[in-house]
Amino acid sequence: MKSKTIFCLTLLTILVTGCKKYPEGPWLSLKTPIHRIDGNSSKMWVVDYFSINGNDSSAYFKTPFYGKYTFYKAERDHNSKFDFVSSSNSFSGEFFLNKAKTDITMERYTLTKGIMPPNDSVWNKILNWEIQRLTNVDFWLKGNFNGKEYYMKLKY
Repeated sequence: MKSKTIFCLTLLTILVTGCKKYPEGPWLSLKTPIHRIDGNSSKMWVVDYFSINGNDSSAYFKTPFYGKYTFYKAERDHNSKFDFVSSSNSFSGEFFLNKAKTDITMERYTLTKGIMPPNDSVWNKILNWEIQRLTNVDFWLKGNFNGKEYYMKLKY
């Protein structure tokens, strides 16, 4: 009986410590990463913080450039989609998670002219972001583009 208890505690400890997928957490989640990201088409992720090379650039997203992301799965479509909308620009595309579900790739395919950071030239490429935190209400991303480090915190 004692050995079963020790085995169960050891297994539980391994499971709990092994569940932390992202540097900033969470430690454990019952929802899959894709369900935490997209949920449904009405879930809007708002840019709460944005930095370039450690400099707070959140002002880009304040009025009139305050932006919102929506991640969703289109009906009868196998790919996951995203939309970004603000008063000055908008774009949409597809997103994919890597096999380990630690990185998200965003491929933009429409854009109206605007000053959306990281900037228009970057959005003409496929962007790979490292997921730093992913909960039901926090979605933090870090990426390196054109020799600069970008950090974005989205809130639901």
